[in-house]
Amino acid sequence: LYSVGRGRVQQVVRAHEDSVSALCVAGGRLLSGSWDSSVKLWAVTPAGISATPLRTLGEHDDQVLSVNLPASTSDAHLCISGSRD
Repeated sequence: LYSVGRGRVQQVVRAHEDSVSALCVAGGRLLSGSWDSSVKLWAVTPAGISATPLRTLGEHDDQVLSVNLPASTSDAHLCISGSRD
């Protein structure tokens, strides 16, 4: 997590077993996708990113290339991911 105002890294979260290839932030949530084929959902607060993911999704068989979260809170139970598989 990088602070533009302070010009420095505020928090490092090590959560994937390979490189993170996609990120999306919406409505206090962060969705991360990785070359390890997993997608993880995180809580984001003014204090930072949660230490553990709210959910880990392992439905892909290959690298995750894109992720997205709906901006609408009525669709907060949805996430979108794209992979090589």
